Amino acid sequence: MKLNKIITLTAAGVLMCAASSCDDKWEPNTAEEGTVNLRSLSVDMSDAEKVTGSVISRATVDLSGYIVTISDKSGAEADRTYTYGDMPEVLTLPAGDYTATVESHKVQKAEWSKPYYLGSRDFKVEKSKITTIGVITAAFSSLKVTVKFDENLKRVLGDDVKVTVIANDNGSLVFTPDETRSGYFEVLENSPSMIARFEGTIDGVYYTEDTPFTDVVPGQHRIITYQAKGNPVPPGQAGQVNPGGISLDTSIMNENISASISTSEDILDPSGRPGQEPSDPDNPDNPDNPDNPDNPDNPDKAITLVPFDSPNLSLDDMNTVTAGEDFGNAKVKISAVNGIKNLVVTIVTDSDGFRDALADLTLDQPFDLAYPGEAEGYIRDLGLPYGAQVIGQTTVDFDITAFMSMLTAFPGHHNFTLSVTDNNNITETKTLKFTAQ
Repeated sequence: MKLNKIITLTAAGVLMCAASSCDDKWEPNTAEEGTVNLRSLSVDMSDAEKVTGSVISRATVDLSGYIVTISDKSGAEADRTYTYGDMPEVLTLPAGDYTATVESHKVQKAEWSKPYYLGSRDFKVEKSKITTIGVITAAFSSLKVTVKFDENLKRVLGDDVKVTVIANDNGSLVFTPDETRSGYFEVLENSPSMIARFEGTIDGVYYTEDTPFTDVVPGQHRIITYQAKGNPVPPGQAGQVNPGGISLDTSIMNENISASISTSEDILDPSGRPGQEPSDPDNPDNPDNPDNPDNPDNPDKAITLVPFDSPNLSLDDMNTVTAGEDFGNAKVKISAVNGIKNLVVTIVTDSDGFRDALADLTLDQPFDLAYPGEAEGYIRDLGLPYGAQVIGQTTVDFDITAFMSMLTAFPGHHNFTLSVTDNNNITETKTLKFTAQ
């Protein structure tokens, strides 16, 4: 099979490493040991922006206190635990199978404003060889709970009103009507239940209500909203009635953060999100998005990413790349009417071979085409736009056609996530998903 330029570059990087300093820096203690290059371990915090609801750069996430544990899968070796900021550069271990686990902290039964992230990756240590670990995705792995009170309901609430959320048997937090923080709870396999208990005075009458949940799992965001319900049920009919004339209406919404799937539309009011500001009904000349008057394809977005000149490429479905078959072009046109500020590319793969090839090109971690740094030479050779070709531009063509024939050499799943931020700090993210076979 004819390999393209990236294969050539990868092979050259491996040969250079083998022929020069890589072996010189390590001498095994015994023939049954190998070395793990812990400098190769990096952490992808792809869920952080979705968890917090705000734009977060990987550079702003402080990983120094994250806990890294190296475990022997056979149990023969004791676990090695470090903080991310204090890890040794290399670690000598007996040959065998291991797991690297990353935690943001030791999860608590219940805690305010402290999401728990967890990720792991298996790796093999071979005698007289150097092992790289690569990127570990630390996914949001606790339960997020937000409690909201409708403004109309707040007007008739007494000072004694509270909502106690109880999960994992004994973790609990108390939410008052003025609480703006979200709570985070550990989720236990044998206790997937939670209760939200409303207690307090509504319109002069004491009221209680328990709302049970029986299917909570890690990575969820449960949003509980209490509202004043009109037309209360007359006495004698089914349902609780507040004699003061106001009854309680409880609505539940669920967002699966780690799975990137919403089980309900309009989980949160989008009006506070960048690029989703509401229009002014008194000003008909002001469109829904005044920053984007010239985007006929999608007038509601300041940034769009669409395939072009690539009939086989989808931004929504899985793309299949098969050995011996020509996939054709893989091009995405990025449009940003306010000009591009950053264009971050994250490549995630379950193929060890492809991951190693990316590592040789310094492309195994998220990289910004606007400011490519040490990866600039490889990015240029791959024909990707970078630097001034990206910064301030209103249209950029992202072309990874050159990757298509390469992917067939590495069967598995490969995702290319593009995160585009414009000069108004609006961000749009799309993922190109490929299965190579």
